[in-house]
Amino acid sequence: MLDKLSNNAVEHSASDAETRVTLRRTDQTSFELSVENEGDPLPEDKERIFEAFVSSQSRPYKLGLGLFVAQSIARNHAGQITAEALSEGSGARFVVRLPEAGKRAPASQKK
Repeated sequence: MLDKLSNNAVEHSASDAETRVTLRRTDQTSFELSVENEGDPLPEDKERIFEAFVSSQSRPYKLGLGLFVAQSIARNHAGQITAEALSEGSGARFVVRLPEAGKRAPASQKK
């Protein structure tokens, strides 16, 4: 999952921009992983980027599966992934929220 998110960030970054990866504990039972880059803004229909075979890249070898796979991995670990635009459309932040192993949220709290 981190591989897919970091590759996506690098592909959509400005040539001299950094990609930032952050991991933090959000509470006693969960973690938050974020991958952030300065560069291409998110599309207006940003939820579509998590669908299979959706890519903003025009290169023929880009299948549009990276974010779909990342989302599938997050879901398989009882987590979720969201995309956020950075200020003034200067890039994107992908945030993955995951429960600590063995401490999944009750089914009533899942979205």
